[in-house]
Amino acid sequence: MDPADLMKPSDPRDKLYAFHLALTEEARRLCSRKNQDYARGSDPFANFRLCEVMGLAPTSTGILIRLADKLRRLASLDGGEPVVDSEKVRDTVIDAINYLVIYTYVSDGADKA
Repeated sequence: MDPADLMKPSDPRDKLYAFHLALTEEARRLCSRKNQDYARGSDPFANFRLCEVMGLAPTSTGILIRLADKLRRLASLDGGEPVVDSEKVRDTVIDAINYLVIYTYVSDGADKA
């Protein structure tokens, strides 16, 4: 679904909520696709747990490090064009949304339930 299709409400707040819904749905779909590549098998967090398995840091810290990379990329892209055309600001924002969701899921202990 194109987020522009949801931007038809006239109230600015409704427009924001429609945009939020479209962006987070886009993030959810991307999370599902990427998880198939990064965490094959029965553990959807295998790629995030790797830092713990290697004795480097807890899983939650590993997720925060990845989020920090995305925030740093956003800061460097703010007001400029990316050199790597395959990941624009929107892509980085969507990745950050997904890292925050995954971080919250893991820190809440839901990954162990």
